Amino acid sequence: MKVNRETVFYRTRQNYDPSQVDALKGQLTDSVANLEANVKQQADTALKQRRMALLKNSIKWNIAALVSSLLFLSVWQLTAWARR
Repeated sequence: MKVNRETVFYRTRQNYDPSQVDALKGQLTDSVANLEANVKQQADTALKQRRMALLKNSIKWNIAALVSSLLFLSVWQLTAWARR
């Protein structure tokens, strides 16, 4: 459906009841407030998930570093005879 200038002008020139306009403004305000709260909640949830994933990844890497250092030290200790 093509919208032309006359159609838009006609629709904006319709007579509206002021109480309907005020009710519509209230509904829009409530809707925007709800959307804003939802977006903020989603952003907080995403941030918490990213932090948890980063923490888990950090713990994995630190455990791997600890295991590899223990293995290195055990191999170094077992091969002391070669350094004498």
